[in-house]
Amino acid sequence: MMACFLMETRKALLDYLVKMHDQFIIDMLRKVKHIHERKYREFRKRQKKTIDTVLDTTLLIIDWSDDKPLYKTDIWKQISEKQLLESMTDLHNFKRLEEREYGDILLERYPSLRKYFAEFIQLPFAVKSGTEPLMNIINLVRQLDAGTLKKIPDNAPTGFIPQELRRSYKDKDGNIKHNAWELGLAIAMKEALRSGDLYLPRSKQHVSFWDLMLDERHWQANREASYDTLQQPYQDAVKSVLTLQFHQAVGKAEKSAFAGIPVFFAES
Repeated sequence: MMACFLMETRKALLDYLVKMHDQFIIDMLRKVKHIHERKYREFRKRQKKTIDTVLDTTLLIIDWSDDKPLYKTDIWKQISEKQLLESMTDLHNFKRLEEREYGDILLERYPSLRKYFAEFIQLPFAVKSGTEPLMNIINLVRQLDAGTLKKIPDNAPTGFIPQELRRSYKDKDGNIKHNAWELGLAIAMKEALRSGDLYLPRSKQHVSFWDLMLDERHWQANREASYDTLQQPYQDAVKSVLTLQFHQAVGKAEKSAFAGIPVFFAES
């Protein structure tokens, strides 16, 4: 009884861990999206004024007479230097916000993820046929954590990294950033656990679909008992059983149809 209890408890704990990871990733993505949208709205409010300033400066340069030299002092007479510099900064920030700010905000959550992910990734995961590359990536992270691998290989897979991190997963030298790469893996694992591509054979809910099916060996062992429990005939006796059941049903129908009809005998 104690062994059965411990086995069931282990299965439940594995399911809880998967649910915890799923909820953490969902909550993290939701909060990052909220922050990104709030920043985007703030920049959008200043955008019109910023664009007008840059356009006015551009038109001033274009309309300037060709035979007259243009000096900075001439520009500052028409447009405030401080205003132009602030507008340029706002445009650069807005460009970054659209291109990679979401990924940068997401990377700020990596330390929180790492608090549990280093242990979570050590769980006995397995993958279904055709998704072995995901397991290879998980093993790479395990090797990095164990110290047997010093850095992410240059040819390491990156196709699993979500679009939000595509502009942020490499540094200025073109090397893969560990935090972005691992964060992308955490998100990919959440999706794979939901789809069943990644599973835990020892869990209760997140197991392989085919483990829930009765294979040939187990079917042969339970075949006899299944026929008796379901009260079904064997394959070679199906025809005769159905014929017998048909005649029995017809006989019962005839008896019930004529049960209440009186019988009259003619006098001789």
